[in-house]
Amino acid sequence: MTASTRILAASLALTPLLSLESRADENLFGWAKGTETLPKGHIDLYQFTTMRTGKANEDGSYNAYDFETEVEYGYSDELQLALSVAQNYFSGSALEDDGDGLTQTGYRFGGVAVSGKYRFKSPFIDGYGLALIQQVGYNRHDETAGIVENHVYLAPTLAFQKNFLDNTLITVASVGVDMGWGKKPAEEYSKEMGLETRMGVSYRFAPNWFVGLEGRVRSEYPQFDITDNEHVVVFVGPNLHYASEKFWATLGWAYQAYGHESDGQQVDDRAFAEQVQNEIRLKVGFNF
Repeated sequence: MTASTRILAASLALTPLLSLESRADENLFGWAKGTETLPKGHIDLYQFTTMRTGKANEDGSYNAYDFETEVEYGYSDELQLALSVAQNYFSGSALEDDGDGLTQTGYRFGGVAVSGKYRFKSPFIDGYGLALIQQVGYNRHDETAGIVENHVYLAPTLAFQKNFLDNTLITVASVGVDMGWGKKPAEEYSKEMGLETRMGVSYRFAPNWFVGLEGRVRSEYPQFDITDNEHVVVFVGPNLHYASEKFWATLGWAYQAYGHESDGQQVDDRAFAEQVQNEIRLKVGFNF
């Protein structure tokens, strides 16, 4: 085999890997997080739209729409940085003004956040993926009812990824903690800690198409007191992902399968004070 032939064969062998890397941070899941980062110098634009609906019957109707716009930049092959802006729209009889002007329907500016993801290991190169994600943000209005707050938060997450069957079966898992200050008057407590675990599995059943299942468990603790669990919820649901050379899209549904609140007000083993029965999310990403 001549040198030129060997070079051509090597190039053809690397083509699938390069294609994967060119869309390295495309989101296969609605909520679960993978470990891949953008290549150095690449910029992606994401738009996430989430509808949250359904609370206890006695609370009336409730609908919330979350709009998050994010720009990501590959600072290096291992480190990507991001800036995001969140907005919300609320509607439903459960959000009628309580007389103090605190809970109202309509548009609210959510907040801003900056984040970074550092990839220690790549599932395509090292056999498994490991990454640390760090986010710092500020929320002007809370995401439950649009109540004014001055919420500053810090949210580190450790993510793991393992691929199987020639990268057609993708599994991810992450564990994170978020610590927030300044939540009054949106909540009773001025500071709060949340613990969240996310898991997902996705399978490529046709060229450019993935179908998957994901779940997450979230617990919250007022005043950073780990012995005082305010509530815990479990969400599960399917997702569908499509990717092309220039853009990708993911549609996910999360159903609250279980919930418990410390005040005992849950209905049918569901937690509705700050959570909902259903979340439907559409994520679209554009590659530049």
